[in-house]
Amino acid sequence: MERIVNDADYKIRATVAENLETTPEILLELSKDVVYLVRKGVAENPNSPYSAILALSKDKDVRVKVAIAKRIDITEEVFVILANDKHEKVRLTLARNPITSAKTLEFLADDKNPKVRRAVAEHKNTTSLVLEKLFEDEVSYVCEAASENPNTPYATLVREFGNSYARCQIAESTETTPEILDKLAKDYNESVRLAVANNTNTTAKTLQYLANDGLKTIKHGVASNPNADEQTLQILLKIEDKHIKLAVANNPNVSEKNLVELANSTDDEIRLAVAQNIKTPSVILGVLARDTSSSIRLAVAENVNTAPATLTILAKDSVFAVRLLVASNHKTPASILAGFATSGNRKLRQRVILNPSTPVTTLEKLAASYDEEDRFTLAKNPELPREILIKLSRDTSKKVSEMALSHL
Repeated sequence: MERIVNDADYKIRATVAENLETTPEILLELSKDVVYLVRKGVAENPNSPYSAILALSKDKDVRVKVAIAKRIDITEEVFVILANDKHEKVRLTLARNPITSAKTLEFLADDKNPKVRRAVAEHKNTTSLVLEKLFEDEVSYVCEAASENPNTPYATLVREFGNSYARCQIAESTETTPEILDKLAKDYNESVRLAVANNTNTTAKTLQYLANDGLKTIKHGVASNPNADEQTLQILLKIEDKHIKLAVANNPNVSEKNLVELANSTDDEIRLAVAQNIKTPSVILGVLARDTSSSIRLAVAENVNTAPATLTILAKDSVFAVRLLVASNHKTPASILAGFATSGNRKLRQRVILNPSTPVTTLEKLAASYDEEDRFTLAKNPELPREILIKLSRDTSKKVSEMALSHL
């Protein structure tokens, strides 16, 4: 042991100090080394004896004491020594250590350095009494940290936020943190709770709590919030309220299972919301394509999830606006687009020209269209195959030829 402790090369001694297999006896001797790196190695080693830790907590080198302040096995005696250290970095490291005791944190709450006080305000072990004091700190970021700590009493927040109007303003703000919103979700004032339900910073957990609120207006706010999870939306779907069901149908997190259930609603607006939702399964969209409401069929024709077979059916719809949307849908079969390209209606042909799924053979035919506007719309597309652009560059129409030439 004496040979190792007295090795001339400090790097070897440092390596031994860091080694997890080094005995406590050797570590104790190395804790007295003249080189800080060796002592730091002992300070970081989880096997170091308590006597070495206690001695190193008073070390002359701040880096050694910071290493001690990071340990997860230090005692109250060491806490007291480090909390009174003259170096800010040591006290700050101690305030950030997850095992630091509530008693030590209470002492550090009066630290002259605001960074240390903020660390105390953020700590999970800080008591509500200490947090109340830090909530009124002269430095704003210390106050903010205290307000976000889950241990801060809600009464403290209410006192600071003032009347219900002020709390509403905070609950509505997009800058309000999720932690504060969680506290405001328990406010006695329904307007405050409603503002929390509508805030996009509100977490799924807080929204789940608000889903059990006694007021339907607040439940509707939860159903409309994009942070509401599937479980919460499932709970809300059991409520017999049209507006809540509509909000669930429009929510991006609604499950396919719930959309299937909503698709069977007798209410046109609810079925329309399902038809508009991009998460709705193609099978359900196929059923809705036969709906008596033209608004619902329009939504199906526009939905990116609609299957080609369903679009083929809608291509024959009696409502022209439905056929227009089919002509724009990227999933519309080539044969349907080719048929629309020969239509006598310019609007329908224009939709086909602008559809990126339209095959080249159909575009070639449209390049020979009798309608100048068809050819001009084609020529405006810089992604058009070169051979078609060359053909259009020789068009008899000056505006068509010039447009095509600009892309060659």
